[in-house]
Amino acid sequence: MPGAVTNITSTPRVTQLYRLSGMSLPRMNDKVDRKVILDSPTMKLAIERVERYRGKTLSEIAKDLKIPWTASLANKGAGGLIGELILGLKNNAFSAPDMQDVGVEVKYLPVYLDKSIPKEPTQITMINYLTVVDETWGTASIRKKIARVFWVGYAVSRQGKKWVQVDYRVLGWHLEIMPESDLKVCEKDWQCIKEYVATRAFYFKKAYTKTRIIPQILEHA
Repeated sequence: MPGAVTNITSTPRVTQLYRLSGMSLPRMNDKVDRKVILDSPTMKLAIERVERYRGKTLSEIAKDLKIPWTASLANKGAGGLIGELILGLKNNAFSAPDMQDVGVEVKYLPVYLDKSIPKEPTQITMINYLTVVDETWGTASIRKKIARVFWVGYAVSRQGKKWVQVDYRVLGWHLEIMPESDLKVCEKDWQCIKEYVATRAFYFKKAYTKTRIIPQILEHA
């Protein structure tokens, strides 16, 4: 999917690690997989940028990058803003992972520091009702989004006090290679959703046909 996702590397680069073109992800040993990904130029640059701004607030990051903290900037979602400022990534509405050359999705996790809990569930991807019914688990777009995830955490509160977005602070990163056992659980959930979608249809409500349609039919009966 050339051009579908902005790569975080400064110049376009195609590695021999993966060639993702709609095919299922290759299966590797988790330890080997992690080492290969961490040693890739794309991941090294991502880690370097997150480490550079670890402990910094969003306003401090914008100032360092000489980007004015405008109203339009403040109105953006914090996660997308972190991706844009630090990693140079735009919102990815495509089925491929954010870092296509290494097959890694990027997710941003808001954390309540006083409780060490997430602020909210993390959305993976929207369901494409037109394509999910024709997918297999091996080619499922969601699988490419969860198998390998580069998490960037950011703090949204401390000691029970919630911060405004300008004060959100970058915590760090974690590369998660989802274990096969967890993938099996996700596969079952995905299968349930697929079967549900496949048997659904759009309906006119009874109230609509009762008040708008049936009277017109009976008028001429």
